[in-house]
Amino acid sequence: MPGIPSDDERRRREAAERLRQARADLERGRGYNRQGVEFHEGMAQIRGETRENGWRNEVVTRTTRELGDRRHDTARLNSEGGKDFREYKSGQIRDDRFTRDEIAKDRHILAHDPHAQGQWIIRADARVDPGVQRELERLARDFPGRFSIVQVTPVRARRAIELGQALSRERQSRQLELPGVNAAKLREKARREQEAREKARVRAERARVRVHQLGRYLQRGREGRAEAVRARELEQQRQARERTERERKARELETKKKDLARVVGENTKAIARARDEGKVFPARELREAHENVTRALHDVQEKQKAQTREMLADAGFTGEQGRIMAEHLAERQARQRESVVLGIEAIGKEATVREAAEHEDRRDAEWKAQQRARELRARQLVREGRISPELARGLEAVHGGLVRHDAPLPPGMSEFAERRGAREREARGRARERGD
Repeated sequence: MPGIPSDDERRRREAAERLRQARADLERGRGYNRQGVEFHEGMAQIRGETRENGWRNEVVTRTTRELGDRRHDTARLNSEGGKDFREYKSGQIRDDRFTRDEIAKDRHILAHDPHAQGQWIIRADARVDPGVQRELERLARDFPGRFSIVQVTPVRARRAIELGQALSRERQSRQLELPGVNAAKLREKARREQEAREKARVRAERARVRVHQLGRYLQRGREGRAEAVRARELEQQRQARERTERERKARELETKKKDLARVVGENTKAIARARDEGKVFPARELREAHENVTRALHDVQEKQKAQTREMLADAGFTGEQGRIMAEHLAERQARQRESVVLGIEAIGKEATVREAAEHEDRRDAEWKAQQRARELRARQLVREGRISPELARGLEAVHGGLVRHDAPLPPGMSEFAERRGAREREARGRARERGD
């Protein structure tokens, strides 16, 4: 029976086990690395990201001193002068410092190169740690249209690995060929392949440029259509605002017309009712009412003219045709205002009559007051014995004509009375002519 191993034996076995495990891990790592290279090469070939199309492998990009250089699996310069980069992942992506550094460097490149675009191509069945997944998704959100995560189905991933293996075997077979064997044919073949690759690269570049130009053309078309839609919306909004303003002005004008007709009608009825009752309105109130309705009529006329101009302009009537239409509408509006205009004229005429009557009343009152003052003065002079009663009566007759027409005048007063009466009549005639 085997005995209990000693400490030395146990240590030797543990060391042997660690060595075996390390070799297994190394071999497994080599296998993973080889599989990653095959996945990268096969997917790049499938996606057209080849040397002929301007792509280069293991491209180093400088970032900052703190972050260090970024090495991408594949990269190239795009037509805008920015960097297109690709990162291929076929196995587990751990949330370690190396992976986080890669993401941080990619963020720096996208942030400082406005034309840079990048993708991480990941097998759909590969295990991605949640922290890495969150950082990649945040990167895609922060740079929409410039960074994306591409998921590769297992079937397509296997096809890519198989293609990568085939490409690897082809390279190995070319490397194993002996020098000098069919050297001319090989050089010719290499030359043709190089020419074919160059032509393919040129065609791909031209196609890429055409696609880019087409994309920009389509983008400009979309922007132009969007701008046209926006301009159309703005024009519709402007027209709606103008239509609303016209409707508001039309309602306001109609209200003013109705108010004017109502006020004129009420005033003319009040004047007629007062005349029937033997009453009169003061001239000042009548003149103020006439001035108010006259201003209101002028305001209505101006607003109607402006409304007519806008309506004809919107309808496309210009020049001589527009002038004729404007005159026709003005005549129709004048006919519609005819009753209001007649009412305003009646108010003005009544104000003029009352002003003349009140003026005459004031003159009569002044005349009577003067006559009364003269009578009182004459009586005072008679009492004081300064004039005779006959002379006082003669003065009253001259100034006021208060005695009877057949009453005899004192001696010597007839000629004086005639001259004074003539002057008074002449003064009254001039006053009537002036309208006082």
